[in-house]
Amino acid sequence: MSEMSPLSLAPTAPDPTLLQAWQQDIEIRDQLVKQLSEEMYRLMVAKPELFLQFYQARQEAKQVQLLTEETLQQLTELQQQALALGDQITFYQSQIEDRDQEIQQRDQEIQRLQGSLHEFNERNQMLEKVIQEMPEVYRQKFSQRLEQVKTKMESLQWENQRLQAQVRQLQNQTANTQRNGLNLDLPGIPGLRPGRLVPSLG
Repeated sequence: MSEMSPLSLAPTAPDPTLLQAWQQDIEIRDQLVKQLSEEMYRLMVAKPELFLQFYQARQEAKQVQLLTEETLQQLTELQQQALALGDQITFYQSQIEDRDQEIQQRDQEIQRLQGSLHEFNERNQMLEKVIQEMPEVYRQKFSQRLEQVKTKMESLQWENQRLQAQVRQLQNQTANTQRNGLNLDLPGIPGLRPGRLVPSLG
């Protein structure tokens, strides 16, 4: 690669024609600015109310811009609040759906319990009817049992009287034997205990 000569790196001189054109443009702009300033000054002196209106309009524009920015900020905040509110609504709707399902389950449970209660009421009525009829049955059974007990009591009383008669007879024989000085063997009586003449009913 060939080295560049020092002359190729030196800055090139501007074209005099371009410099002259730029200078003319600058002068023209300065003249226009000066003319506009003078014209505005004449207008301000001649019609100051226009500048006052312009100033007021500019201030109002600034206020409108500020209000617009505030309004946009408020709208942004409202949108955020609306999103948060939407999330809350979704959450509450989910809870309401869960409660509805729970209420439905409770209703089903209540219906089931009502059905069971109806069955229990029917059974209770049937049992009450049976209980009302049972005393007559018990009275009949008690009467039958009482007749059996009475029969057994009569039999025991007859047996007791018979045994008492035998005891009295033996006592008389014993007394006679003692008076005569003779020894007499008493016959054994089954089921007889000394000092107890009436047998147990138990």
